[in-house]
Formats: sequence, structure tokens, C-alpha cells
Amino acid sequence: MMGDKEQAYKRPDIFTFHHYRSFLIAWFEYLKKAHSLSLRKLAQKSNLSCAYLPLFIAGKRKMSASALSSIVAHLKLNSQERRCLELMRTAAEGISLRSRIRALERIQRFLPYKQLNPAEARTFAYLTHWYFVAIHELAQAKDFRLDALWIQARLRERVPLNEITKALDFLSKEGFFEVAEGKVRVIERDIQCAGEVLSLALRQFHYEIGKVAMNSLDDSPKEQHHILGHTLCLSLDKLKELETIIREALNKIELLGKQSSPATSVFHVNLLFAPLTRTTTE
Repeated sequence: MMGDKEQAYKRPDIFTFHHYRSFLIAWFEYLKKAHSLSLRKLAQKSNLSCAYLPLFIAGKRKMSASALSSIVAHLKLNSQERRCLELMRTAAEGISLRSRIRALERIQRFLPYKQLNPAEARTFAYLTHWYFVAIHELAQAKDFRLDALWIQARLRERVPLNEITKALDFLSKEGFFEVAEGKVRVIERDIQCAGEVLSLALRQFHYEIGKVAMNSLDDSPKEQHHILGHTLCLSLDKLKELETIIREALNKIELLGKQSSPATSVFHVNLLFAPLTRTTTE
């Protein structure tokens, strides 16, 4: 039974949050109002420094797995909420991209999360399977066949037939293409990647599709691939200008794809800048 004071304040729903820090900030405020549990009291109960939680709220400290383990018993969360919070921390602070993606996949299995974030779940699934994207693009080819064996033969990287079937089911169910009288009509979907979850999924996509593209350099005709790069020493205040140059180039490449008719093959173009050295402050 909830007391009158607890009922007076809305309990934050963890499944509406996408980052563990933003949830904990809202939850700490709820605990303070509904249960008179201040940050100082919570830190004392958890054997943490009194400065630890304020620094975390201010974004000046990350929360370690051990610190979360220390406070979680005093947060008045149910078992499902606790597990979701632990996975959210891993998704944000995990030591590898794979561990972070795996945590996000497990979060999305919670029924309340699925129900509250259907568009996010769709985009996450699309981006974390490189061949979903490749098949979606391949469907624009004039000779495309809605046949898993035919698609498997066209993909340069081997994908199991059952995964191709799953991809076709997903693309059809989620409205990436329509099938009428055996013919496929591709539908362009606006893929929004804002927010922690989807930006991480986008990183996974670039990582996976980049590996596939690099592998294809060895077995594709030389006239079908081209690789260029340039290494330079640059001041940090020029990075926005560099980003603008890349975005302008990408816009021209996207336009080229729209003007290509009839399309025959799928290509991946990768434009990237990333640091090879650390700054002196790092």
C-alpha cells in the first residue's frame, strides 16, 4: 500500500527514459519528495562519499557498476526496474560497443519498453543488422527477386537463409517495402537517429557495414571499388567546417542515388573523420 505522501508524487517510469543518468536524476527527486530520502542520506546508506551523487547529477562523474550496486537496494525499485537500470548503465558506460549494444537489445525485450518505444525498436533492429539495410536497397534493383536464395547469392558477405527470411519479414511488416502481385515497391523511411539508443545503433551499423565493405575490396572487380583518404594535422576549431564538407559531399551522393535509374547494385560509401592522436588536455 502506498502512503498519502507517495501517492501525491508521480512515480517516474524507467521505461520512458533512454539514459540511466536522466532517470536517476528524476528518481532522486522523487525519493526526496515522496520518501524524504535526500542525496546525503542515500549516500550514507550506500557507503558512498556525500559528494559522489551531486557530482554524478552534474555530469562530472560516471556511475560505476559497484556504486550502482551499492545504491540500488535503497532506491525502492522492483526487480524488473532494477534490471533495466543496470542494463541502461551498461549501455551508456560499457567498455565495448558490443557489450553496450547487447545491453540495449536486452532492454528492448522488456514488454513495457516495447509498448512505449515502437518506432525506436524498429529503427534499432534496422540499423543493427547491416543486411536489413542492404536488402532494402537491393529491392530497388530492376531484377530484384523476393527469394532468399537469390538474395543470398547477390550479397557479397554470406548471410544465413533464415536471417534473410527474417529480414524480408521485418522489412515487409515494418513498412520498408510493399509486395503486390509478386512485385516489390520500396518505401523510403525517415530514419531518425537522435538520442543515446539510436546513435549507438548507428555506430554499430557503421562498424558492421564498414567491415563488409572493406572485405569486398578483396573480391570485387577493381572498377567497382575506390578508396581514398587523407591524414592531416588540424586545429579543433576546424572540425565543424570539416563536418560541413563531408555532409555536403554526402548530400550529393544521396542525390546521385536518386537519379540512378534503373539501379542494379548496392554500394556503401563511407565518409569518416576520427582522431589518430590525443589532445594535450587528454
